[in-house]
Amino acid sequence: MGSLSQNHGAYTVIVAFSIELFNSPDGPAFSAWKNGYAIEMTFDNEWPFKFVSLVPPSVFKAFAQNDLNEFDIELGLSHLTVRNDMEELISLGARWASVFPNEEWTAIQKTGIGLIFHISEEREFDSWDLSTVVESDTIVLAVQGDASMDQTATIERINSIRSAWRKLVPQVEPQVFVSTGIVLDREQDFSPLINFVSGLPEIDGLFFANAYPGFIADVCSKLHEAGIE
Repeated sequence: MGSLSQNHGAYTVIVAFSIELFNSPDGPAFSAWKNGYAIEMTFDNEWPFKFVSLVPPSVFKAFAQNDLNEFDIELGLSHLTVRNDMEELISLGARWASVFPNEEWTAIQKTGIGLIFHISEEREFDSWDLSTVVESDTIVLAVQGDASMDQTATIERINSIRSAWRKLVPQVEPQVFVSTGIVLDREQDFSPLINFVSGLPEIDGLFFANAYPGFIADVCSKLHEAGIE
C-alpha cells in the first residue's frame, strides 16, 4: 500500500472509520463517549497504523473527552456541520471532515481541516465546485470499493477517479483510500476482506463506514498478522 504519512521513518497504512452510534437511554453523546472508551480498551498502541476516527459534529465534544493520545489517531467529523461552531470543534481536536456528493464544503476548507471526499464514480465530481480547491496535503478521495470485493474492478475505479481528479484539480495530488461499508461480526470469516485489501496497490489507506471500535480492532489485528503495514 501507499502512505498518507510517515511514522518514525516507516510508511504507515491509514485506517479511517466513521463510528455508528448505538441507541442508548443516556443519549447519543454518551454513545459517542463510550465508543471512544472502547477504542482505549480494544486498540493496541503497538500496531503500525495511523487512525482517523469520525463522529457526528453534534457529539464530537463528548467523543473527544477520551484520552486517545497513546494511539496514532486523529479525530474528525463524519459529516459537515451547518452550525457555526467549526472553530470550536477544531479547538477540541477535529482534524478531518467527510464530504459527500452535493454537500457544500468550500467554506470549511478555509479552516484548514482535512477533507475526505467520498466518491463512487467520476460523474459525482460534477456535484462539487472543485475550482476552489486550494493546494493541500490533507485532501483524501475515499473511493467506494467494489461491493463484491473484486480487486480488478476496484483498481480500475480508483484509476479512473484519480485520472478525472487530476484533470479537474491538477494542482492537488490527493491521498486515496478504499472505502467499504463491510462490517463483520467477530465470528465471521475475515479472510476475504483481508485478501481483498492486501491485493490493492498504490492506495494510502482504508475507510470503513458506520463501523464500531471492536470491528476496527479485529481488522487491524488481522492486517498486522498478515504483514500489511
